[in-house]
Amino acid sequence: MRLCWTWSGWLWACGGPTTPLDTGSVAPSTTSSSPLPAEAAIEVFPTHIDFGQVAPNCSVHQILEVRNVGTYPLEILSFDLNEDDDGVFQHDGETGILAAGEVWTLDTAFTPKAAQPYKGATLRIESNDVNDWKVDVSLLGQGADDEPMIETFLQNEASSVDILWVIDDDPAMADRLGDLAAQTPSLIDGYQSLGVDAHIGVIDGDNTSADRAGQLIGGFVQSSDVDADSALSDHLFAATSGSRDLAFFDTAQAALSEPLLSGANAGFRRAEVPLAVVAYVRNDDDSSQNGATFASWLDTIDDPERTSFSAISGPKSGLLPCGVLSLDPIDPAPRIATAVTQTGGQHWVMCDHDVADIVATLPFVTAGLLDRWVLERPVTMVAWMYVTVDGVEIPQDSAAGWTYDEASQSVVFHGLSVPGPGTEVVVAYPAQAPCLEDTAS
Repeated sequence: MRLCWTWSGWLWACGGPTTPLDTGSVAPSTTSSSPLPAEAAIEVFPTHIDFGQVAPNCSVHQILEVRNVGTYPLEILSFDLNEDDDGVFQHDGETGILAAGEVWTLDTAFTPKAAQPYKGATLRIESNDVNDWKVDVSLLGQGADDEPMIETFLQNEASSVDILWVIDDDPAMADRLGDLAAQTPSLIDGYQSLGVDAHIGVIDGDNTSADRAGQLIGGFVQSSDVDADSALSDHLFAATSGSRDLAFFDTAQAALSEPLLSGANAGFRRAEVPLAVVAYVRNDDDSSQNGATFASWLDTIDDPERTSFSAISGPKSGLLPCGVLSLDPIDPAPRIATAVTQTGGQHWVMCDHDVADIVATLPFVTAGLLDRWVLERPVTMVAWMYVTVDGVEIPQDSAAGWTYDEASQSVVFHGLSVPGPGTEVVVAYPAQAPCLEDTAS
């Protein structure tokens, strides 16, 4: 019998039986499912991961298991992630050695950048498994589309308000007070159009004279009076005859406290009526108290929701007149600005705003009407927003409409577009789908 060499063993009989001679060895396995003794074998589950629809910039995780089903240590040589879209798929795999029967649990993640499909990513795992030295895991996912959102808001009811004007008594303010006085018909008409009954009192910043120091100039004006605009104009002009004292917070507190409250200023303040203090000043405040202290005091005299402090002020403590260039940053009356911010009022820099535009907004601000609402979700396409007030569409306009403030995620109304008392505001907009609770599986 002629002996022949074959790859499967020694000494086969050429043309004879195909049974190999018993040499005491076992033929090697060609698959990792049946490893030879002392052989490493890799098993990966799953080999296809579909993360489904995920909102842009949100992450979803899936578990990937790598197991050594052989009897010899399995060395993981590399994790190689190939993808067309940079960075949307991630993993935490690291090289190392798995003992026989050991299982590694890996984390894979999908973080889409936009509302679009992401396909073609492959996570290749290479090891010392001689039969399956590379295993490919396919990864895919979909960035979810925007969702349509419709939110409804109700404007506050407003029927009455008490307004205390605090005027800078510097004679240099005479021209600016003249501009303000010329707008009193528009101011009074604003309250009447809203159906708001306003008590309007005027004091100046002089806290040194016993006959002034918080006393209302000429008494208060009621917006429903026939000659309310001319009476208010007279009171404003009279406010420039003081001693240029800048104690605006101190004089306002005196005007709203005893003995003036039930004495010289009796009848101005009404119970359960919102209070708005408005400063019209070229200079910053120089009271014995700062803006935060004054704002805190305002909160103690009534419900904080019914008190506010607003201001029309100069650009930098009165030291930098309008039109003068400076390399220093402009800080508009910082003490006054603090009181405005703390009470939720509004602050205008007189150099930047026409007094007519300010007066058009003041009735809404002082009556406690909201000019902005925070939306539940960030807006993805402002051009697709649709805003109505009592069913009437309001245009996107920074002067007489609405704008979207991305920083505060708010729709903001301007000028005469501020919704009136009790109106319904509806905002429709496209929003990014929310990040759902991420549970790895």
